[in-house]
Amino acid sequence: MKRVFSELLNLFRPKVFEEVTNSRLHAMLHGEVERLLANKGFEAVNDLIWVRGDDAPIRQVFKFSKLKGGIFVPMWGVSLDFVPHLSGKKVAWHRSNKSAKLDLCFHPQGSALQMSYIEGPTPILQRRKYVVGQAVEEATKFWQMCHKIDALPDAIKWLRAYYSEGKGLAFYNYTQHFLTVAFLLKRNGQPEEAMTELDRQYAEFREPEAWQKLKPLLSE
Repeated sequence: MKRVFSELLNLFRPKVFEEVTNSRLHAMLHGEVERLLANKGFEAVNDLIWVRGDDAPIRQVFKFSKLKGGIFVPMWGVSLDFVPHLSGKKVAWHRSNKSAKLDLCFHPQGSALQMSYIEGPTPILQRRKYVVGQAVEEATKFWQMCHKIDALPDAIKWLRAYYSEGKGLAFYNYTQHFLTVAFLLKRNGQPEEAMTELDRQYAEFREPEAWQKLKPLLSE
């Protein structure tokens, strides 16, 4: 009875606001991530970002990202050396572990893997083993889907279906996705389809100059 009463009391007890910085989050999570990923070739390249570059031009990425509402979640996917990104009006490349970006991003829907970063370290310490373990297990399945370049179209098809069924963001809400689709089409010998894909997503480009710089890259 005392235990039940104590749990009920905790439900109604005001939560303490204490924001946890990225460096502190990394310190709390790094051990769990390293335990599961270090022997697979992953290295920490920044706070909350781990990358494996053994299969370049496909690089596996595992990270944690802060979202609105004081929560942060694990995300994973692949960084592709042949896909550029936009940096203001410039077209740039990410062809190293340090600069890796999520060109294909799996963002788990729902709250099962969410943690709060504004309630101090205790809730994170209590859930880190479960969250990291589940995330790495799911991430490994996705990385296996993306293990070769000729497997990427099927991985994209699967990812589109995943986002279409969820209640979160859609496939093209992730900025890199339309560039990934276009440059993968170009790499697979479909430059006209690649240009069509780029034109279809023109509204996403806030810098027309950058858009104009992308087009020649698809026709090279």
